[in-house]
Amino acid sequence: MKNSKTLALVEGAAMIALATVLSLIKVYKLPWGGSITLLSMVPICIFSIKRGIGYGMAVSFLYSLVQLFMDLGEILGWGLRQERLLPALHLTISLHTARSASQVSSASSAQSAG
Repeated sequence: MKNSKTLALVEGAAMIALATVLSLIKVYKLPWGGSITLLSMVPICIFSIKRGIGYGMAVSFLYSLVQLFMDLGEILGWGLRQERLLPALHLTISLHTARSASQVSSASSAQSAG
């Protein structure tokens, strides 16, 4: 069959999509990140058994990238909610402004004394 690579590609994409949808069904969410999902790896395992280790490893790697990008907002936003982020930014800007003002005043007093 001359379209076997195309068929494997389409099956792999379908299994990644099905596994991603199943990964959204969370049975239990752990307090420090991570979760227990409902059979999200079954489509990847079925594909690996059907197509072999080479295609299975490729699809598993692509599925891991999809999961990484899906959870990237959770990873990057850990502890930085809006109610915490805005006061932290305000404090950082205030400290930077105060430090800059004290450096300018100390430099001008050193020039006037010298």
